[in-house]
Amino acid sequence: MSRSVVWRRGFQFVALVVLLVGLQASLLVTHARAANNYNPWRNGYSNLCLDIPSGNAYDGQIVQQYTCNGGQNQLWTLYHWYDGAITFCSPIGGDPGYCIGRQQSPYNGAKAILYYNGADSLERWNAQSNGGVVYTFHSLYDARCLDDPGWSTSSGTWQQVWDCTGNSNQTWYW
Repeated sequence: MSRSVVWRRGFQFVALVVLLVGLQASLLVTHARAANNYNPWRNGYSNLCLDIPSGNAYDGQIVQQYTCNGGQNQLWTLYHWYDGAITFCSPIGGDPGYCIGRQQSPYNGAKAILYYNGADSLERWNAQSNGGVVYTFHSLYDARCLDDPGWSTSSGTWQQVWDCTGNSNQTWYW
């Protein structure tokens, strides 16, 4: 076999490997797809909606629960990631816009906050279905659950993460 044939075959193999690695890398950094249209997410105990206070979205804004009113600041959609994790994001600020994450703290009581279209473990969740459209959201950062603190039924209560208990104040439905 001539040197030029060996070189061409080697070059073709390397080019194919580079193409496949590039394709795989591009798939790993994108959202797979939105799971549903934008919907309000209600707490299983208080029946109040996850809410961006006054629609004022910015990185670090604390997420609250509030009387459901159908406003854009109460609409969320789930985005599925390549590893099975999800983010849930508001249409405010674009698509996907601002997403619910949590403060970087190793303790119970870290607040649920907004991040702009982020992808690190503070902004991603595992969604565990408790039947139908009822979910518990576990933070990828430390596996704590999105929680309505103190079983509050008050509008304006800041949401947090807490050790998972399986109680209804840690369940969410749309």
